[in-house]
Amino acid sequence: MVGANGDLDVCASLAVVAPLKTGGDGFLSVRARPSSESAELARLKPHHPLAICELSEDERWFGVVYSPNTPDRLTGDCGVLSPIEGPAFPYDGPCESGWVARRYVEMTAG
Repeated sequence: MVGANGDLDVCASLAVVAPLKTGGDGFLSVRARPSSESAELARLKPHHPLAICELSEDERWFGVVYSPNTPDRLTGDCGVLSPIEGPAFPYDGPCESGWVARRYVEMTAG
């Protein structure tokens, strides 16, 4: 879900995929739901930018929006870097969305 932040951006925080453990898989899985048992939607490398839009009830997962086409920066083209009036709604913009484990994310703004 995105929005319902009043005068704040649709997704109020920015982050990147944190550096991952040496010898590990080298990617962070994006999941369909906030669970490691959920379907994997994508794999993101360290430093891939993310817009943080939601926090799971157990506070272990972030709902994110990201651009698969610009892994070096998050652009305004995703439509989440400005306010939108109204209640929260499922993201349906031009970028991708899903859930990532919070412990592998570094906040950069917000």
